Amino acid sequence: MGRQGAAPAAEVAKLLDREDRKVRSCAAEALGLMGEQGAAYAAKVAKLLDDEDCEVRRFAACALGRMGEQGAVHAAEVAQRLHNKNYIVRSYAAEALGHMGKQGAAHAAEVARLLHDEDCKVRRCAAEALGRMGEQGAAHAAEVAQLLRDEDYQVRSLAVKALAGMGERGAAHAHAAEVAQLVRDEDREVRRCAAEVLRLMGRQGAA
Repeated sequence: MGRQGAAPAAEVAKLLDREDRKVRSCAAEALGLMGEQGAAYAAKVAKLLDDEDCEVRRFAACALGRMGEQGAVHAAEVAQRLHNKNYIVRSYAAEALGHMGKQGAAHAAEVARLLHDEDCKVRRCAAEALGRMGEQGAAHAAEVAQLLRDEDYQVRSLAVKALAGMGERGAAHAHAAEVAQLVRDEDREVRRCAAEVLRLMGRQGAA
C-alpha cells in the first residue's frame, strides 16, 4: 500500500471516534486489514478495548491480532479481555493473542483457563490460540487433550489440530492413543483431522 495507503488509513482512523458503534467496528476491522499503514494506529484501536459496545471490543481485539508487532505491544491489554463477561469478547481476545507471537504466548496460562469455559466458541478459540503459541502453548497440551472428548465436534477438531502444532514435534505424539480414538468419531471432520494428524505423525516418526 505504501505512501498511497497512509492517507486512507488516516481517514479510517478518524472513524474510530464516531458515535455509531457500527462505524467504529468497521473502522477497527479495516485498519486491521491495511498492513503497516493500519498498524500505525494500533494504539488508537487499543483504546476501543474499553468501548461500551461488546462488538466494538471484539473487532478491536481482532484487529490488533492482525497488526503484527505494533498490535502485539498491546497483548497485555487484550489479555485482560479474556475475563470479559461477554463470551464473544473472550473468544476474540484469545484468538488475537494467538497471532501476537511471543507477546501473546506470554499469556498462554490465561488462555488455557478458557479451555474450561462454558461456551464452546470460547473453548475453540482458546485451543486454536494455544496451538499457535509454541512451547508455551505446549505446556498446556494435557489440558487441550481433554477437549478431545468435548461434546462440541468443532472443539474436538480444533483440539486435534492444536496438539499437532504444539512444540517442536507436536504434542499430539504424547496423546497419540487419544487422537487415534477420534478416527471413529461420529463427525466426519473430526475423523478427517485425526487421520491427517496421525498420518503426519507417522511421517515424522519415520524421518
